[in-house]
Amino acid sequence: MRASELDRRAKCPGSARMEKGLPNEDTPESREGTDLHWSLAHSEYDRSVIRPHLQDLLRTADELDERLFDLVIQNEKITDSEEYVEQREVEGEWDGLTGHMDLVRHYPKRSLTVIRDSKFGYVQIERAEFNMQLRGYATMSEDDTVYVAIVQPRASFNQRLTVARYTHQDVLQARHEIVGIMEAANYPDAPLRPGSWCRYCKARAFCPALKEAVTNSLVPVDILSPDLSKAAKLGRIEARLAGVSDQDLGKMIEAYALINFVYDPLMDEARRRIEAGQLEDYKLGKPMERRKIVDSQKAITLLALAGMSREQIMECANLSLTKLEAMLNHGTLRSGKVIVGAKDAKEFTTRVLSSVLDLEVGKPRVLRK
Repeated sequence: MRASELDRRAKCPGSARMEKGLPNEDTPESREGTDLHWSLAHSEYDRSVIRPHLQDLLRTADELDERLFDLVIQNEKITDSEEYVEQREVEGEWDGLTGHMDLVRHYPKRSLTVIRDSKFGYVQIERAEFNMQLRGYATMSEDDTVYVAIVQPRASFNQRLTVARYTHQDVLQARHEIVGIMEAANYPDAPLRPGSWCRYCKARAFCPALKEAVTNSLVPVDILSPDLSKAAKLGRIEARLAGVSDQDLGKMIEAYALINFVYDPLMDEARRRIEAGQLEDYKLGKPMERRKIVDSQKAITLLALAGMSREQIMECANLSLTKLEAMLNHGTLRSGKVIVGAKDAKEFTTRVLSSVLDLEVGKPRVLRK
């Protein structure tokens, strides 16, 4: 079993049976990811031939690597002169579990290993401390301490780098957990359990459980008249939902999750067909264009030179707490105090900006137990 399959096997043991013998998918996105991984592993080669926006992604990935190792060095108090061995594109194995690790750095005198995995897609990956693929990588190390990290250059600012630290005892517990997952997936009648994890399953096109979940799990809702106002439609829907059973409501939640992850590829296929002259009942609207300032400091300078006052510029600014705390988390204040953790950065912004902070509490998420 591959470490990249662990999460799917844990949630849907029968997926191993369904995917057996199927080839890996070849898409423009997967090919781009392969090329980016190769370029990241071979930084000695000229990147100027790569498209500019991909060069930016690789630069961001390099910066995130620096942040990762700075964090490890600070936490473990590693000296600059300490020796380490670093390898890229490493094949690992433990007890039938295999995996391809993008980067492995080993500090032999400390019995410490750092494993980094890069994700260049648009879909945000689960954090390192919960990520089963990285947990599988951790089991492949015999060191006393293992750091695993995910680098996601396209993710939101505070999710681009997540790190988890495994002790030797943590690794033993992870191995026990993973053995259970592999054994369950090997049962001939291992159950199929559809969910959002079907997104990356190679058998999703013909999986009977997925088909049944999408087609039969939706609780029918009466067709709403187009003459009704939005408020009237919502009123009818709320009344109908209030009357369904817990079981049916749970089915609706699961069906919505399945349909939601289908939406983007569904729209891509619709665009392809419309451009080919098919799907005649639909048409393409005008592509949306969004302008974005990519260099805030330079933009402020240019606006000031154009005659805008500091006050006018600041009226247009929207300071991001997420980016501010991430910067503090990896920077130094003028006073010389180093912010080394997210907790310290949050405490600093809460204390300094208390007079201009407003707390908005959103609705709690509905999560499956």
